[in-house]
Amino acid sequence: MCVGAMVDEPDVFHTALRRHFAEAGFVAKLPSSRPGSVHFLVLVQRMEQGVCIEVTDCEQGLFRDRLDAAKLQQLRQDAGMAEFAWPTFLRLLAQALRGEVRRPIGL
Repeated sequence: MCVGAMVDEPDVFHTALRRHFAEAGFVAKLPSSRPGSVHFLVLVQRMEQGVCIEVTDCEQGLFRDRLDAAKLQQLRQDAGMAEFAWPTFLRLLAQALRGEVRRPIGL
């Protein structure tokens, strides 16, 4: 947990975090970049100040990171999405982690 991390619009951030990342978390499949390889599982869980992401092949943990408010703000900026409101950015991040594809109306 990142105590004292400065994030713009903290109330909006925390409301959006609770809305798009359930406390219980979720699990999604992540395809391997190698054809014929097993899929990985992405385990995503909301923390008090962000999200914890773990990628595993069910035999060993491969990757784990805790994205606190400051890291999520940096990710938003690095992705060129600094102008996106927290609810929009966190919704898109959650959809991407779940592998959900949303098509615009009319396509």
